[in-house]
Amino acid sequence: MLRTALLIVVFLLAAGSPAETAEQPELSMPIDCDPGETCWIVNYIDHDPGEGARDYACGNVTYDGHNGADIAIENNAVMRRGVAVLAAAPGVVIGYRDRMEDIDYHKIGGRKAIKGDECGNSVLIDHGGGWESKYCHLRLGSVTVRNGDKVKRAQKIGLVGHSGLSSFTHLHISVRRQDLPVDPFIGLERSQECGPGASPLWDKPSLDRLAYRTGSIYSAGFAGRDPEMEMMVEGDLARTVLPRLTPALMFWAGVFRVKAGDRINLKIFAPDGTLLKEKTSTVNEDRFRRFVFTGVHPGKQPLAVGEYKGEVRLFRDDADHPQQIVKRSLTVR
Repeated sequence: MLRTALLIVVFLLAAGSPAETAEQPELSMPIDCDPGETCWIVNYIDHDPGEGARDYACGNVTYDGHNGADIAIENNAVMRRGVAVLAAAPGVVIGYRDRMEDIDYHKIGGRKAIKGDECGNSVLIDHGGGWESKYCHLRLGSVTVRNGDKVKRAQKIGLVGHSGLSSFTHLHISVRRQDLPVDPFIGLERSQECGPGASPLWDKPSLDRLAYRTGSIYSAGFAGRDPEMEMMVEGDLARTVLPRLTPALMFWAGVFRVKAGDRINLKIFAPDGTLLKEKTSTVNEDRFRRFVFTGVHPGKQPLAVGEYKGEVRLFRDDADHPQQIVKRSLTVR
């Protein structure tokens, strides 16, 4: 078990004078994406010293012992198209790996199958002054740097993948100083019990883009058959056009980091604007990811031609107004 909070406290006691700590690197976005639109932070560093889990904002967007930030992309199809991983700060490459396939580790024997290689395909960068950043789960064959290479800020070093101890497509980035983990959202000192530190490592534009959020509709669309979560994960599910004679007209959505009590509302509207189908699912327990869908099976009756619209709304804390709304459309012809 990683006692992250205790390690950070120990590090603060041993950090030395302000002159020594002034060398902390300023980090920029480590991935070429638009947070909240094409990528989502789904795990932060765990600050709970015990068996529980608590992120820097005193929420639960983490898990016990997690030592970095996980930034997810939508699905494996997006991974195959390529999302660049970027050096968060200038430095020298001191380690890399690029030999592991992109696959959910559960499908290849679990943790024992990748013991010692949990980070998957990866890059380790030395920023000087004892500071290092590590980039994990990169796509096989995508690493563009080698040991000894000098890298610039925002230089491409690989692509987001699914290698190592990974059950979804994402980048795991971690920062260490003198071999101790440092939360880039806090830096070396806490200015408050919950929330960012006085001097976070992220530069201001990146900190703003990576603003804390929990509960995100990250994928949604229409399908011409009963949808399955694995199809969403692969990116093989969404359709924008269907024939009039189709086995099903389904609207589906994937939501990261749902909480007990959340309500996920799905609506399908016919071309004339009438409500064709509606379903509300209530979340019974906190979950990393939730997949929901609703729709109709028209049988031999052809669908009306035109544009169908789907809307998914995420409600939290008994609020009357949704935390997030995502809309999609489909043409039947």
